[in-house]
Amino acid sequence: MITLDARTVMRTEEFLKRFPKEAPKYISDAVNRTATATKTAMVNRIAETHVVQPAAVKKTIHITRSPLAVVVSSLGTAIRLANFNIAQEIDSHQVMARVLRGGSMKPLGNKIFIGSLIRGRKKGKAGGFTYQKNKFAVFKRTGSSRLPIEQKYGPAVPSMLKADEVGIKLIEQRAQTVMKDRLNRGFDQLERKFK
Repeated sequence: MITLDARTVMRTEEFLKRFPKEAPKYISDAVNRTATATKTAMVNRIAETHVVQPAAVKKTIHITRSPLAVVVSSLGTAIRLANFNIAQEIDSHQVMARVLRGGSMKPLGNKIFIGSLIRGRKKGKAGGFTYQKNKFAVFKRTGSSRLPIEQKYGPAVPSMLKADEVGIKLIEQRAQTVMKDRLNRGFDQLERKFK
């Protein structure tokens, strides 16, 4: 939630009275720019605290716009463990993962392996597994045989954000700063335009 100081609110009201047609456009521009900056701040904050690929985080953050209001939210399920920091020991073939930036690599246990099995179609078959380059995942064998396997996941982006109270305050401060700056810049442009 963004709160603006009394001076900015009074200036906004003044410009809405003086320029009833033009001021809403500048306010809308400020709100939209604030939403984009907030999304960027959310991605950057998660990248500071977690070892995760920013593209995986960016996919879960959505901006819902209306003329004078905006909602920036994070919706999504758990992120594949392959998007975090993973490694496999050469000697023991033990798979290890690290989720938090300050944490250390932790072993994931038995029957865990890194693979690139993608369910898809092969020529002449109705279904099956195929290999695809640069698309790997962390799997766990659930039975004693080769199959079935299940993919392992790390935390979801909404839970990462919810757990980081300091980060939420920093993101809100960034949003307030951008909103105030963009409103003031827009109103300055509006004054210069109609002098």
